[in-house]
Amino acid sequence: MEPYSYHRQRREAPPICQAGGNIYREATEEELAAGYAAAFPDEPKPIATFRADVPEDIEAAKAVLSPDALNRFFGPDGGGADAWIAAIEAAGARIGGQ
Repeated sequence: MEPYSYHRQRREAPPICQAGGNIYREATEEELAAGYAAAFPDEPKPIATFRADVPEDIEAAKAVLSPDALNRFFGPDGGGADAWIAAIEAAGARIGGQ
């Protein structure tokens, strides 16, 4: 991934400013790149992939990505993001984790 300044023009801000009694300093490009490299040492990897030409993949994708599925996961007693990500990982494992 390209550093922030390459894909979106950076807004002008002073490098150090007072904000509510705290000192805020905008991260440098090197700090951002180091943080990204630490978070994704082997580049980001997909949780699961689904092929549009395989009916089983389509059904697995619908089970976790359809509006009804999202309402189920993020609705009352749905488990939220953790349950949703676990379901996506399980669907990816069922179809071969490609």
